[in-house]
Amino acid sequence: MIRSGTVKNVLQSHHNLALIGGSVSFMAYVLVIWSFTMAPIALVTALRETSIVFALPLGVFALNERLDLIKAFSTAVKLIGASLLRINR
Repeated sequence: MIRSGTVKNVLQSHHNLALIGGSVSFMAYVLVIWSFTMAPIALVTALRETSIVFALPLGVFALNERLDLIKAFSTAVKLIGASLLRINR
């Protein structure tokens, strides 16, 4: 449960980190929009969803999250899908 004023407190105490995170998020969005002009939308969207492949090790090793079968399976399916897109192209 988020208490009232939590976001405001975080932004005030970590404004540099919030600025960096917002900037990186904006640049990622710009790259996706640009890539829509260079490649088929279906391909860009499918490859954008492979971010989970990078998020899994980050969560497990950096954030000490538990790795379970569902997470490993879904990551493997996304990797296989991205590989099939590459092979087909």
